[in-house]
Amino acid sequence: METNFAKIGSLAVLSSALLASGCATLSPGEVSYQALHAVDVAQTVEIARNPARFQEVDMGTRALIGEHPSVGGVLAWGVANAVGHYAIDDYLYSHNHPKLALFFESASVAFVADTVHNNYKIGLGYGFR
Repeated sequence: METNFAKIGSLAVLSSALLASGCATLSPGEVSYQALHAVDVAQTVEIARNPARFQEVDMGTRALIGEHPSVGGVLAWGVANAVGHYAIDDYLYSHNHPKLALFFESASVAFVADTVHNNYKIGLGYGFR
């Protein structure tokens, strides 16, 4: 049950971002970010489901969802983050700032990839167990 919930939550985050885009074409960098973010959300759901074992340690995320977040809080954060990231990326491209958009995507992918890897190292897996 918990594993299925994490999968559904992760897919919901990615789907929300795609639906919010109005089915527009996403750049490869944005697709990469959204996919990694979905895994991060699934890992964070595991944190919420195991408060005795895990806690949220990222200062920014902790400020938004707390040290021991609820599953609903994690999913709300995940959807808001996915939609917000897409909105920024779309704004940069639509206002003729492709280099800045590429930097934004690259930095975001690097950050979330590091987060997913660090989560894996502490036993959170990749969210799809």
